[in-house]
Amino acid sequence: MGKKRVVEKIIVFLSIWDEEIGPKIVDEHPKNNALDLEEISDQIFLSFQTIFGTGDLKFDRTNLVLPLKTHNKLAKILLDSVKNRKVRGGLQPFIAVILVPLIFPEGRLNVFNEIVENIVDNYQADKKITISDYYREIVDNTERLSRDMNSAGNAFFKQKKYEMALEYHEISVDLMEIAENRSGINEFSKDLDKTRKKRAAELISEGNKYRIEKNFEETERQYVQAIELVKEASEEGLINKYTKVLQKFYIEWAKQFAKEGDEYLKQREYKDAHKSYSQSVKLAKTAQNPKMVKKFEKKINKVPAIELPQKEKCPYCGKDFLQLSRHKCKKAPKNQ
Repeated sequence: MGKKRVVEKIIVFLSIWDEEIGPKIVDEHPKNNALDLEEISDQIFLSFQTIFGTGDLKFDRTNLVLPLKTHNKLAKILLDSVKNRKVRGGLQPFIAVILVPLIFPEGRLNVFNEIVENIVDNYQADKKITISDYYREIVDNTERLSRDMNSAGNAFFKQKKYEMALEYHEISVDLMEIAENRSGINEFSKDLDKTRKKRAAELISEGNKYRIEKNFEETERQYVQAIELVKEASEEGLINKYTKVLQKFYIEWAKQFAKEGDEYLKQREYKDAHKSYSQSVKLAKTAQNPKMVKKFEKKINKVPAIELPQKEKCPYCGKDFLQLSRHKCKKAPKNQ
């Protein structure tokens, strides 16, 4: 299985707006989480105010999805109100909120629609709520979505559409991590790692095509992505194999720069020759090939040293010039 990531839990809460003190948390689950839910509630109510305007609001039931990037969360929100004669307008707004990590696919938050509707309906009816009663169903729906994503990934895998399979398998594991389902994580990680290896091989093949076309930048990009995937899959054999492919490619690329440097040297374009040879040395170092580094450094040493003329500052106008003797400064005294 690949590298582990820390994924935060789902948080569910209901908050009501108090005209005197602002948002007030009615209930939450899990309890004592690290987030300031009153601050988040304030941000959410402000978002609704921005949408509807600052006048008297008619609190029709309204859905909203709000990214909370500073908290690394995505908020699934349902706004409604309860009757309260003590508040202006007789209606007191409240929100039911499900907070999920940002990695949760936003387009799939509809799996919680019925649950959040039930939370709002029950609070309107009883003016009290126990959020923990709904938490297990939220987790179950997350696991169900994870299985759907994994099945879709498997279908793409069978069609040899490995890029799409990778996307769905990654989501399936992310969702199992959100649901804290250890057995599901282990099961779907096997499918993910299998897809990573197939996609990596595909990227190597694509990189080889770019290499033939001498599109070195794109070749490097494909090879590096392939290595990252097999590292995530913890496939040491493939890591070593693809790393050697990349290192060999870097030497090939370095030789191309050296060849260009040779041409510049023949044309006495020493600055460009030095630049090309320097790129050769840099790539040879990246390839961890000391022998080739020395070879390309010798080429650099053969380039004649070029001393660029030093700039001089005009004492009257303060501007820099390469040839101050030819500079006719308007600010200079006339007798100069």
